[in-house]
Amino acid sequence: MVIWLSLFTYWTLGVGEKLYNKLNDKSILNLKRFKIQIAFVIVYLIIVFASGNGYEINNENIAEYGWKAWVIIPLHLILMYSMIHTIYFLSRCIITLRNKKEGYDWYMLGFWMFPIGIWIIQPKIIELLNE
Repeated sequence: MVIWLSLFTYWTLGVGEKLYNKLNDKSILNLKRFKIQIAFVIVYLIIVFASGNGYEINNENIAEYGWKAWVIIPLHLILMYSMIHTIYFLSRCIITLRNKKEGYDWYMLGFWMFPIGIWIIQPKIIELLNE
């Protein structure tokens, strides 16, 4: 699983940088923010899984976590935002480069369902990078 996540992260970062560099108007997206969010996701997941297979907070055991819950929950929300924004960044790059009146939500769904959606998205990415 670690190898798969490493390859997926490397692929995401590489595709994001290459698509961003092909944009004419780079002001619509922020590459630095994209890289910081990917780094946050990596570091957060490493820390969570290195500390003992994650966590499970619910109404019955929140008292066991104490002050840690007030740290974990906001960090987890930032993690979710970072993951969604990373997918949005990639989708927006593709839509902008294709110059079509498509919605980026279909690409976001394809990236979210990575093993399935990539079969549809990867040929479009290769086409864009070969132009």
